[in-house]
Amino acid sequence: METTIVDAKMSKEKIARIIKTFSLALIVIAMVSFAVSMFTVTETLTESLFTEEIEEPIQVSVMGDPISGTLTGVASLRIVGGGVMSTNVSATLEIMDAQGNTLFSGSNSTTVSPGEVKYLTMRFSISDIDLEALEALNASLRLGFRTFFNLVGMEFSTGLRSEGD
Repeated sequence: METTIVDAKMSKEKIARIIKTFSLALIVIAMVSFAVSMFTVTETLTESLFTEEIEEPIQVSVMGDPISGTLTGVASLRIVGGGVMSTNVSATLEIMDAQGNTLFSGSNSTTVSPGEVKYLTMRFSISDIDLEALEALNASLRLGFRTFFNLVGMEFSTGLRSEGD
């Protein structure tokens, strides 16, 4: 009877040791995965927005037709993949009038691999507006960089304001 109690105690200790080792291994794997993911997101963000290339990372082209009251444009973001994993990059553009009414809202996303260069493009068209009387346009641009099954990432937004004449 004593040997079974000792065996049961030893097997509980072995099970506890195995669970402890397995838990520590999972924690280490999670920490390394998070570090690699943040490195990838940071590298993609840095290489896309803060490089000293000839080409600007964000390009916007806007044309207005005062006769038809149409404002059309293209916003393009140059994405350069960095790090060691693929990165999902998303952008949302919202254009509002001076009163805060939304005139346009659109988004686009793409996945970029390390070392790959892609362009994230959004086309917009706003019709039936009086370009002559337009006092101001407000725009909001939100960028998201995510990796590791979209679990790790960064998102930031900026507001732009255009004053009329």
